[in-house]
Amino acid sequence: MLSCFNVADYFIWLANETGSFISNLKLQIQKQWMKEYYESRADEENITDDQFGKINSAAW
Repeated sequence: MLSCFNVADYFIWLANETGSFISNLKLQIQKQWMKEYYESRADEENITDDQFGKINSAAW
């Protein structure tokens, strides 16, 4: 199971590796998109965190 922090760390790592900039808003949008994508393909939730879709300043 993944948490919103694992997903945020991945997107931040990817941005650093590719040399691109990721804002807080862009990070939040990508996390929400990833959650919706995986939930649409699975029978159960793969990512556990009630605050995943809401703005989570601790993940910034």
